[in-house]
Amino acid sequence: MDIEKSRELWDRLENEPERAYRAFESYRNLPSGERTLIEAYRQHVGNPHAAKPSDTWSRWSSEFAWRERAAAYDAHIDRLREKSIEKVIQQEAEEQARQVERVRNRFNE
Repeated sequence: MDIEKSRELWDRLENEPERAYRAFESYRNLPSGERTLIEAYRQHVGNPHAAKPSDTWSRWSSEFAWRERAAAYDAHIDRLREKSIEKVIQQEAEEQARQVERVRNRFNE
């Protein structure tokens, strides 16, 4: 049985053309503090001096809610980072507990 994975807000929308989604990826992948339509356009076209995004980009940005989708993606990445940090802290605490137990056992011998 083929189970389709649940779609996330930042995934390609059903009515979103491939070109529009690739443009959104350029926008989404910028650091949030540098994320602007013009910077995404410049990155996408590979020209850091491009004057401004096309009207098509502006329309896509509004029509496909780039700002909201990128914010949802940022929140997702933040949660993943937090979980990873918690996992590392837990592993480190477990390792320290093992070391303390080994030392304690040596003193008891």
